[in-house]
Amino acid sequence: MDQIAELERKIRDYYNDRQLRDLVPPATQAKHSQVAAALDTLRASTFALTYFCHRGIPDSHRTSPVRIGAKYLHLYGVLQAAYMQQDAIGDLWRLLVGRKAPIDSVAGWNALRQWRDTISHPQRSGPLISEMSIGKEGFEVWLHESPRKPPRREAVNLLKLLRDHEKDAATLLRRLELSLRSKWK
Repeated sequence: MDQIAELERKIRDYYNDRQLRDLVPPATQAKHSQVAAALDTLRASTFALTYFCHRGIPDSHRTSPVRIGAKYLHLYGVLQAAYMQQDAIGDLWRLLVGRKAPIDSVAGWNALRQWRDTISHPQRSGPLISEMSIGKEGFEVWLHESPRKPPRREAVNLLKLLRDHEKDAATLLRRLELSLRSKWK
């Protein structure tokens, strides 16, 4: 996540440069506020994901409801922070470049988003997280893909997903930064 934090700082500094702020007419102050909110969300979500990458989900072999609840809270929190980070990057592309972020060919980005959607909406896809498997690097999930097929167990390495996502997000942010520099020479 260090790459993303550095690129967020560069884009924020570049955007907030005195010359650029002077170019923002009062009619576009709402857009300026949206850019600031997207940058703040990008920063905060990056802090959260950096924490996870360094600490993981705390292991606890105790089965008290509080311990199990804490594991789920960490897991869902990491997935939501990644989702918020992606949305912030998409908003920055829309607001600063004027078009949608080119995410169609970024596999790590899309894989993480797919897992977040699968896990966060169990009523749609029927995944069952093995609560005892939730640990520092990820979790196991039982996927019910069809009523005619038996469920399939899959191990999800959340750290690897985040590393792949970070590469894709950093690439998108570098492209955004280059676009800003060419747009506002």
